[in-house]
Amino acid sequence: MAGFGGVRQLGQYGLILLVLVLFGSYAVAEPFCGEVSFSVYPISIISGTSIDRTFTLQNNSAEGFYIDDFNAYDIDADFNVIKLSNDSYAGPNATASLYINISASSGVSSKTSSAYAKVNGHFASGKACDYNALGEKTFGITITGGIVAVDAECTKVEINAHSIGMGENSSVAETFTLQNNSPQNFYIDSFMVDENSNDVYAIEQGYGAIANANGTANLNLRVDAYSSSENKTATAYAKVAGHFTSGTQCNSNAVGETGFSIYVAGSASTNCNEFLLSVPSEKRMLNSTEIEIVAENPTQSSATITISGSNVGVNQSTLSVPAGETISKTITLSNLEGDEAWLAYDILLQNCNIPSGITHIVRGADYIEVAHYNSAVEIEDEAYVKVELKNNSPNAKQFALAITGLPAEWEAQYLQDSLDADETRAVVLGVRQKNAVFGNSYAAKLVLSYDSTQIERDIEFSAMRSGQIENASIQTSVVQKDDEKGSYEVSVVVDNNSTSGISGAIEIEVPKDWEVKGAKEIAVPAGQAAETKLTVIPDKAQNIGKIGSVSFVARDCGICNKCSVFRFHCNYCSCNYLRAQGQKRRNQEGKRGMAI
Repeated sequence: MAGFGGVRQLGQYGLILLVLVLFGSYAVAEPFCGEVSFSVYPISIISGTSIDRTFTLQNNSAEGFYIDDFNAYDIDADFNVIKLSNDSYAGPNATASLYINISASSGVSSKTSSAYAKVNGHFASGKACDYNALGEKTFGITITGGIVAVDAECTKVEINAHSIGMGENSSVAETFTLQNNSPQNFYIDSFMVDENSNDVYAIEQGYGAIANANGTANLNLRVDAYSSSENKTATAYAKVAGHFTSGTQCNSNAVGETGFSIYVAGSASTNCNEFLLSVPSEKRMLNSTEIEIVAENPTQSSATITISGSNVGVNQSTLSVPAGETISKTITLSNLEGDEAWLAYDILLQNCNIPSGITHIVRGADYIEVAHYNSAVEIEDEAYVKVELKNNSPNAKQFALAITGLPAEWEAQYLQDSLDADETRAVVLGVRQKNAVFGNSYAAKLVLSYDSTQIERDIEFSAMRSGQIENASIQTSVVQKDDEKGSYEVSVVVDNNSTSGISGAIEIEVPKDWEVKGAKEIAVPAGQAAETKLTVIPDKAQNIGKIGSVSFVARDCGICNKCSVFRFHCNYCSCNYLRAQGQKRRNQEGKRGMAI
């Protein structure tokens, strides 16, 4: 026993040792150099000039990273690339900036070469990452001859900026966009941010290298707010310079600077969560549209909402919200340039720091489509064509729907109506035939008209026989089965002496609570007969000797005559009625009685 106890005690020590090893391994886990990277981008420069540029180092580690050295250089006599400076530290999951200067020789009209950048450093824990670990990056430099900018082309590039709200002693990262409405790609050579206030500091934080033709590029910036006991408002400006694929240069004056407001809530401010602003997150528009703004101000001070939009016109730039009141106002937007825009709602309220509202404006489609319809329709005397229409426009639209190209003696409904914005609706057109030949098909057109547009879709009507099924008969025989339920086997033979196949269902009239089992569907080729056997199970409470009947109801219509011309296909009608319709016609289609 002692031996076993010793083994058990050793096992416990082994378990404790294992746990310590596992926890120790977890505690000394180190960051790895692959969590740090830096990005470069192509640079364009006019011959005989010098420009400054900023690269970005990204630290994706949970530990701070110190930059020990940063270097940038070239090996081309017509360029001179030098390091200016760099941030010394990138916090956990944060960035740092790397600053360089590039100069180009005079007299060089066009040339492309390469330059290089590299970084090394270490984590706060001491883990080192040398140049090889972080990798050397290559970026292209292109000298252009300084083609004179064409104002009309440069004005197709614009900065989409918005107001920024923040608290004192805080920093915020924001992203603006550069909209390129030109059919050429636009290459960003520089992005700069300036401010005119001692209360805030704004600086660019990198940008996308290219705004593709009729596309956008991101412009990243950071704003720092200093200590303040009062609310402050500052104005800042964003500038971009660059060139098109053709080589056309656009300096910041040609593109134009874009101003934006920075609101800083002082230490006496509150978040003012009581103030509520309701605006749509997205709105589609064509030539114009309306936006409803609802604002609830339960505070003791009046508020002002300033409305600004990029690439879109706004009929009202400010709204006043009195203290203790709720307002509902409608503004009108017009003249959307490009395919999208952003609408910003900045809230100015004493001692409050309230986030701005944003609405994304998107150019909408402007058409109605036939989403679904019955392209193949069987018709006896009447038929109904179900059509599903979808209005993809942000505006309501009038439409007309008709069926054309029918035989002269046929009649079809014509519908005029309207669809609300983004509405999808199913409508029905009734068709009545005259003198149609059984078995023939008749081609027609479904025609949708709206605005100045007309859409056509093909429809084919197949004439089906109504009334008696010619040259067909049914025969039945009944045999009582030897089972506990006292059930009956009913044999049904459908004899088809016609020149075309028929199909349908066998129906047996039995008293209430009796049960019929078996395959009721039957198909009979031309000139042949087919048999099916059904089992009839009587209810024990019923007396033997009830009279039943068997009928074959052909599936030759598919239309429920009970439905009015304005209702849906007979799938929406009562199944009981379809059976009653079949019973009503049995004297024509063939009926055999059976004594049970």
